Amino acid sequence: MVGTFLALVLLAAGPEATPSPSPTPFPAQDTEIEEGPDDLPPLPTPSPRVKRDIPEMAIVPSLGLGGFSGKDGRDRSVVGAHFWGGVLIHPAPSTLGPFMGMGASFDLVSQREGVDAETWYGTLEMRYGIAWLVSPRKYEGALFPALAVYAIGGWRPERETSGRYRAGMGLSSPMLMALGAAESCVPIPSMVEVVVDAPNAKFSGDDTRLGVRAGWQF
Repeated sequence: MVGTFLALVLLAAGPEATPSPSPTPFPAQDTEIEEGPDDLPPLPTPSPRVKRDIPEMAIVPSLGLGGFSGKDGRDRSVVGAHFWGGVLIHPAPSTLGPFMGMGASFDLVSQREGVDAETWYGTLEMRYGIAWLVSPRKYEGALFPALAVYAIGGWRPERETSGRYRAGMGLSSPMLMALGAAESCVPIPSMVEVVVDAPNAKFSGDDTRLGVRAGWQF
């Protein structure tokens, strides 16, 4: 009876707890951890942007001076001086690219062979063509093209008509003029143009005048 009671007491108390061993510290590491190989490819470096002295669209002044000689359908001739002033626009300057021009030309007329002509008159002009630029990334390259070929269109008011219309073609080399001025201080004539002036846009008739203009232009 007493033995049974002692057995029940021992079971209720449970097994004696044994102390857990203290954790063993990790040994100190004297060697450094080796880094693995760098397998990542190098980052691409951005390409340097080309510096331009002029914006993507170049706008430059244009001036011209020269003389002209013309003849109408009645075989009457007129001579005089020619002036041009305006701006040239290169939408995307390149070695060979398009351009356009806006401005006005003024003609000082000398009457000859009984021609009843005005002393002077002005004509609004537009020009469209192709220019060869030796240095398209420089302002001077757009200002003095090596060669330019262009079409000419214009209009001026005139009494008793709807106006006198102009159509023609031109060829110029402003760089040639600049080189001549730099080498010998004498600018070389660099422009020649052929234009037709017609009243009421009738380019076949006695009042239509064919003219040739030549001189200096950039």
